[in-house]
Amino acid sequence: GKLLLELNRVLRPGGYFVWSATPVYQKLSEDVEIWNGKL
Repeated sequence: GKLLLELNRVLRPGGYFVWSATPVYQKLSEDVEIWNGKL
């Protein structure tokens, strides 16, 4: 979760692309919820 939050801060304009291009994260419900909350 924290790693994804860091990526979101660094790659804010492309955060959705990074998330959508990394299917493994979609299986981690906690991280998916965090990303959905930040987007």
